[in-house]
Formats: sequence, structure tokens, C-alpha cells
Amino acid sequence: MAKPAGERREEELGVSARIERRRDPLATRLFALMDVWDALRSDRPYRNALPQAKVLEYIRDQAGSHFDPALVNIFIDLIKEAG
Repeated sequence: MAKPAGERREEELGVSARIERRRDPLATRLFALMDVWDALRSDRPYRNALPQAKVLEYIRDQAGSHFDPALVNIFIDLIKEAG
């Protein structure tokens, strides 16, 4: 069964779908980023939280495919600024 367009990764989408995805509401794009940050930085019953540097590296690697690259840059700057 195919995933709904909102659940597919950028590289799985055609050009027109990628353009449409960039029109997702800002809140949606921010939530996707913060949700992954929280999930990876939190302890889970099956694994320990990942270190900040490793999570930032993962998020940076996913910029442009899973996350809005402009938001990734701002998010990383804010996390580093917060210390």
C-alpha cells in the first residue's frame, strides 16, 4: 500500500509533488523538525537518547529531503546558541 504524500520522503516524490510540499504550512514543517529532535534526544524503552551532536548531524543530513533546509539552518543555530 502506498503511503500518503505527506508521509513520503522528498526523494520518493516527483518534481511537482516536491514543489507542492514546499508549500506545506510553516507550522507543519517546524513540527516535523522538532518532533524528530525530541524523539532522538529522549530516552526510549528500547534505546537511550542520542547525543546532541549526533542528532544535529542527522538533521543536517536530512535537510532538503526530509526537512526544509532553511528551517534546519535556523534550528541548528538556535540549538547551538542555547548551549
